[in-house]
Amino acid sequence: AWVFADGLSVQGILDGIQSGNAFIEVTAGSGRITEFTINGQPMGSEIKVSASLNLQLQWESDHALVPRWIHQGNVFPVTNQESNPLAFSATLEAAAVTIPGWIRVDLVDSDGVTRVIGNPIYLAEQSQ
Repeated sequence: AWVFADGLSVQGILDGIQSGNAFIEVTAGSGRITEFTINGQPMGSEIKVSASLNLQLQWESDHALVPRWIHQGNVFPVTNQESNPLAFSATLEAAAVTIPGWIRVDLVDSDGVTRVIGNPIYLAEQSQ
C-alpha cells in the first residue's frame, strides 16, 4: 500500500490513511499512482459536482498500464480523453455519473490484470 502523507511521522501516515489518499499496488513493482484528482481534489476527498468533472491521473510503471475507471462498482467508459503511457486526463459531464456516488481508478496491464487499485473520490450534489 502507498499513502500520500504530509510527513513521515506516525501521525502523518495515519492522517494520510484516514484521508483516503492512498492506493494499493497489487504486485510489488507493478506501478504507482503519482496523482489522481477530480476537479483538483485527491483520492478520499468529497467534491461538490457542478457541470463537469475534470479527471487527472498520472502514474509510474515499468509496465504498459491503462486506467480502468470504476463508478459505483461498475467499469465506466470514459471518452473525450487525452492519454499517453504514463498520464491521462478527461472531462465528464455531471449528467453521466450518479450523484451522490464515487469514482475510483484501477491500472491494468495489457492482459486486463489489475496492477494498482486506487481509492475513490466521492461525488456530492452541489449546494443550492
